[in-house]
Amino acid sequence: MRLHLDNERRETQMCLALVIAIMILAGSAILYMGTHYQVTTQTLARVPLASPL
Repeated sequence: MRLHLDNERRETQMCLALVIAIMILAGSAILYMGTHYQVTTQTLARVPLASPL
């Protein structure tokens, strides 16, 4: 019975670790996309276009 409880606890820890890893990856991807968009927007605002549109 004790081995069964340890196995369930290990599965719970693995699921939590997986969820936390996914949250960290998603958060860093969101931050990366936000900064990439912000830098691109600022660069386009500063650089004059060669042809008027």
